[in-house]
Amino acid sequence: MRKKWLRRIGIAALVGVAGLNALAYFHAGAMTRWAPAGERTQRPEELSWVQRAGVLLTGVSIPRPENSLTPADVGLAFETHDFENGRGAASVRCPTLVLQGGRDPTLSSEEARAICDRLGGWKHHSEYTKAGHEDVRSADPLRWKEDVAGLLAELRS
Repeated sequence: MRKKWLRRIGIAALVGVAGLNALAYFHAGAMTRWAPAGERTQRPEELSWVQRAGVLLTGVSIPRPENSLTPADVGLAFETHDFENGRGAASVRCPTLVLQGGRDPTLSSEEARAICDRLGGWKHHSEYTKAGHEDVRSADPLRWKEDVAGLLAELRS
């Protein structure tokens, strides 16, 4: 009889640990990925106990931030250039740093390098093999700092 209770307690503990691990997995996923759309989860003080239980089970919602402003909205001049197939790149004369994600599905390394080669003025191409289309800085922060420092040094000279 005692072994039966110990077995039940052991199974309950195992299920409890597995449940907590699943809960931690959902929370980690919610905290490390942007929600596709919607509203940010309210502050805990603003939630009812039912809403708090829902957040506890599913994690928080953090929608991807959107920047709809342009430099002109804050009084700065700017230009945009279309570099499809590298056309128009030669018209850029300012120092330019091209940071390329090696896993970028929208622009191959060869295309990025070709655009960089056509740029006028100082230019530097740096490929981050572990990065995709957007966040190259988090793929290799030390290298990113070195690349940006090179651009800043060129701007100062």
